[in-house]
Amino acid sequence: MTDGADPTATAVALTAAMRRLRARLRQESPLALAELTMPQALALARIVEEGSISNAALAAGEYMRPQSTHEMVRRLEKRGLVERRPDPADRRKLLIEVTPRGRRMVSELIGLRHQWLAAAIERDLTAAEKEMLAIAAGLMERVASAEGPTDTG
Repeated sequence: MTDGADPTATAVALTAAMRRLRARLRQESPLALAELTMPQALALARIVEEGSISNAALAAGEYMRPQSTHEMVRRLEKRGLVERRPDPADRRKLLIEVTPRGRRMVSELIGLRHQWLAAAIERDLTAAEKEMLAIAAGLMERVASAEGPTDTG
């Protein structure tokens, strides 16, 4: 008797599906917005949601190494989407803040991607599949939020 699907096979299939979905979402975005990678878009969205944030807090929230986050923020800053300012509580530290241009880009990009994905779900899935996908989304969030060892390389 088995305890369900093989976790390794599920992990491989899920990783491949997420990679294809990320690529498709990028494809469905206008060219100017498609240049923003998924990690950049997610980090930018986190900064919009949370407000001013340190590089270390952003890295932890996005499950990235601080060095990788620093480089990504540098690229976002070059594009005028974020800026770094001294932390009023500790002037030795810098906080990352979204610019008005960055806020507009997040709103437009996330809106377009959600719109395309919702239309695809409506068009291509049965009612039962839509329900399963909703459940799977919650499960994916739970797995992503689980405490445990993280290899940040």
